[in-house]
Amino acid sequence: MEQNFNEIIDSANENAKFKMPQLDPKDYDSLECDKCGCVAFMPAMIIKKVPGAAFGSAHKTQLVPDQILVCAKCGTILKKDREYYNLSDDNKQNPKTEENKSSIII
Repeated sequence: MEQNFNEIIDSANENAKFKMPQLDPKDYDSLECDKCGCVAFMPAMIIKKVPGAAFGSAHKTQLVPDQILVCAKCGTILKKDREYYNLSDDNKQNPKTEENKSSIII
């Protein structure tokens, strides 16, 4: 048992030789809000309604939360998150566009 422990320690020491380079965050640009230029963001939660069929239960809709980032100053959703979830700038989901329908009844 002690031999296995020593092998594990030796293996860990060997892996320690391949450390990731140390990165200093001050050396890189900060992400800015599209609207106000603020560099501070807060986590927020978006909840998606997923049809039960996706989970194998045809009659129950599941609520699935996911974290997004919003500007700490103006509340704008981070552009990457807006694009991924198809959200608009005003924090509301983009309305589904409907085709223009004629009012003529045949």
